Amino acid sequence: MSSFRTFYNSFYNGLSSYDLDPECQYAIHDFGDLSVVTLALNSCDCLDHCNHTAHINPNALAKALIKLKRQEFVGRTKIAIWHHGLAGEPNRVDYLDPLAVQPLIVNRFSLGLHGHQHAPDFMNEIGRFGYKSRMLVVGVGTLCGTPDALPVSQMRSYNIIDLDLESG
Repeated sequence: MSSFRTFYNSFYNGLSSYDLDPECQYAIHDFGDLSVVTLALNSCDCLDHCNHTAHINPNALAKALIKLKRQEFVGRTKIAIWHHGLAGEPNRVDYLDPLAVQPLIVNRFSLGLHGHQHAPDFMNEIGRFGYKSRMLVVGVGTLCGTPDALPVSQMRSYNIIDLDLESG
């Protein structure tokens, strides 16, 4: 993640820095004027040339969720962002197990955003283990990816998301 850290730190120009400790690889961005808070997570934890299965470090997720319990975030619409989708093409393993997002659903996140598959999609992920809450999970397409990054028969695309902040 050192190359990403260099990009991230440069992008934020000293206002924020990316930690190389996997247990600290999350970012909370509060948009108080919109009553929205986002949680960015690293779904590339434990990836290497032998392991292609997405994973979010559970300690990073737990630390972030504890911070989001603070009074300043109460009543905010919560949006989570990570890289890998929750489903993949046949014979592929490079996606995130839907059970990994259950803590987000339990903690009342309304929306999850991901990339990686370069194809727009959405699914209404239902909370398991007796929880009735849901989180809409939206996959983005690709607007600028190279032709070989696009799935077969997939056109370039992007998403426009309209949030109903009154209902969350």
